[in-house]
Amino acid sequence: MSVTHTPKAGPLLTGTEYESATHHIVSLVDADIPATIARDTEVTTAVSDHSAAADPHTGYRLESADHSHATTGLQGGTVSHAVLTSVTATDHHAAPAAGPDANVTVDTAGAAGTASTFARSGHGHQVVTSASAAAAIGTAAAGTSGTAPSRGDHVHATGAGTPSTQAFGDAAATGSGPAASMTDHKHAFPALGTTPSTQAFADAAAGGSAVTPSKNDHKHAMPALGFGLSGTSTAVVSLTTASAFATATTSVSAATYADVTGVTVTLAAGTWLVVAQCVGSSVNAQAIMHVAITDASNVILSEQSQGIGASGTASVAQLGHVSVQAIVVATGAAIKMRAARGLTTITGTWTAMDGAGTNTLNNLTDNSDKGTGIFAVRIA
Repeated sequence: MSVTHTPKAGPLLTGTEYESATHHIVSLVDADIPATIARDTEVTTAVSDHSAAADPHTGYRLESADHSHATTGLQGGTVSHAVLTSVTATDHHAAPAAGPDANVTVDTAGAAGTASTFARSGHGHQVVTSASAAAAIGTAAAGTSGTAPSRGDHVHATGAGTPSTQAFGDAAATGSGPAASMTDHKHAFPALGTTPSTQAFADAAAGGSAVTPSKNDHKHAMPALGFGLSGTSTAVVSLTTASAFATATTSVSAATYADVTGVTVTLAAGTWLVVAQCVGSSVNAQAIMHVAITDASNVILSEQSQGIGASGTASVAQLGHVSVQAIVVATGAAIKMRAARGLTTITGTWTAMDGAGTNTLNNLTDNSDKGTGIFAVRIA
């Protein structure tokens, strides 16, 4: 149906009506209208003088460029309408709503969709992303099941652990820590030892069990040297000694011990080896030489005896020699030589000589002061 008209001033058209040349007649018959019409039912009939002639319309409306008919109660062929005074060709087309863009995730399947709204030509789908998971050392490769794609410049965080402290005797191990080591990382070194142990003589060699390392300039304290040894780099013997000789002869005429003149030494506290020698002479008579080492209280520490035969000549002396040794624990008091003659049968007097009588007439003393004497060496 093609209609060219201008709006009519006046009442609504009903039925079949005729107008002047400047007006038009609208005739609607039952054949043009379905038996039942619902208000705003979509009509797709083309109207030749509309700028959007092929567009669908809402309701049964006959439109021109400058008006439209609002259809109401079309049952039975009756049309009532209102005249629009300002209508453009595009006014009667409602723009479809623009639906939101769906997020795109990894492995989303393609689909035609069921939405009733159009997508804009410049629309874009949001790509869902997520933070990169931290990578752990030894993590196996996996396809994963995440639905978010990774950005091209993404990085995985690798944890930086604190290196462990080494200890001597630690076994090699690949480790199980999940954090990667930095290239300039360092392992803490075990604490250095402080005071090295002091060696002792006769100590056995030992590998040790300490877990601390030694400083390269450390020193072990040396044990104190025993008595009689000294030195810093080389130990040397350095013994304490004491001695005394008879400087005059002593006549031994009693059967009990008496001091030999001048043969006395005072020893510092300690342990000493004491040796005594006595040179005796007897002129033409048998004699018995009794010689002892005693302490300051005349306690005998060691003694020896020897007999002297008669020379047969009153002017010639018969010589004898007695040697006595003792280990003495001294306390700082005197140690001395004492001598005695025989008690019965052989009761001759004898003389403790201060020399050996060398190059003398008839073996008499030579007064060299190197004969009878006592000698002591500290050994501890």
